[in-house]
Amino acid sequence: MPNTREQDRLQSLAPDRSDRIFSQQDLWYFKIREGDEIGPFRYRSEAQSNLDGFMEQLRNKLQHTQKASQTLNPELPGKKYRTNPLSLPSISPR
Repeated sequence: MPNTREQDRLQSLAPDRSDRIFSQQDLWYFKIREGDEIGPFRYRSEAQSNLDGFMEQLRNKLQHTQKASQTLNPELPGKKYRTNPLSLPSISPR
């Protein structure tokens, strides 16, 4: 989980939602966090629809990643375990 300063940094990188969709030479685009511009679209509603679809794909990917993490370790997701060396079978040299 990011700390407060990390959250502030990430929020400052994300464009304000009202600034994500913009018009340039009668064509519509939207910006993503990485700074890329996606488009052109003929109508603002088309840009909005594509932005909504893009955001939904990201949410689905995030949920899939979180579920996969929980499947690997359902009790404590995100935690790494250390193996107790005393619990390992001893191997004697030949």
